[in-house]
Amino acid sequence: RVYSLQFDGIHVVSGSLDTSIRVWDVESGQLKHTLTGHQSLTSGMELHQNILVSGNADSTVKVWDITTGHCLHTFSGPNKHQSAVTCLQSSNRFVITSSDDGTVKLWDVRTGEFIRN
Repeated sequence: RVYSLQFDGIHVVSGSLDTSIRVWDVESGQLKHTLTGHQSLTSGMELHQNILVSGNADSTVKVWDITTGHCLHTFSGPNKHQSAVTCLQSSNRFVITSSDDGTVKLWDVRTGEFIRN
């Protein structure tokens, strides 16, 4: 079952109940990558210029390169969310996330570093 989608005109990215994220080529319909690493349902995704940011019910946020299928960063450490990520938005430079814990956080998408609440 698919619970979240992103589309950039070239790729469709789907977040599924089985915790995986799949990257599809729109023209061919071919599966390019299966991204794994989240422990729960993907609650939100944002796709910009082959960089995917995914938020999860397991309280993690990951940054992926969809051309290689590699995870570039996992937002973690003492500043990570303490409960499910409910929403996220990203740009080429920043990611902003919100969570069931009532916090909103700003991160650097390139380094994965926490900036501020």
